[in-house]
Amino acid sequence: MGGQPFEQRLSPTVDEPFAGNTGAVRDFDFVRGHGELYVYVADWFQNPYDDSMPPMEHDFELTFTPVYDDGTEGQSFTTYGFNFPGGFGLNNLPLGRYRVSAVWKREGQEPVLALVRVRNQGDYTPAVEFGFSPLVPGVNQAEIEVKLPEPKP
Repeated sequence: MGGQPFEQRLSPTVDEPFAGNTGAVRDFDFVRGHGELYVYVADWFQNPYDDSMPPMEHDFELTFTPVYDDGTEGQSFTTYGFNFPGGFGLNNLPLGRYRVSAVWKREGQEPVLALVRVRNQGDYTPAVEFGFSPLVPGVNQAEIEVKLPEPKP
């Protein structure tokens, strides 16, 4: 997927034992794998828009657009990350490539288009494309960073 190999398990439609001397026929369903996306706030202690508290992960609304191998795009969706075992972000995102953008939204403040990047890679931009990488067999992950831009004078 996306020029990268992924290990995927198949699920039998009938999961029952059978006698080895008689054999059996089993159909399998391909269930698209899911990955974990970790979201980090860069410079979380600095908030040029609200000095009452630093920007937190849950302040960022994330918009995802699937990007397919042929360059076409899928239906975008918008969500917020959440705490899950292992970190903050999304832990059930279907494997693939996505373009993601973020908007900082805090009650009582004007929304601000945030900057994003793949964690520790490249410059911060209004949107970035990312894919998942195998961490251990059956577990795929990606990491992004979000950051507030400096306010315009």
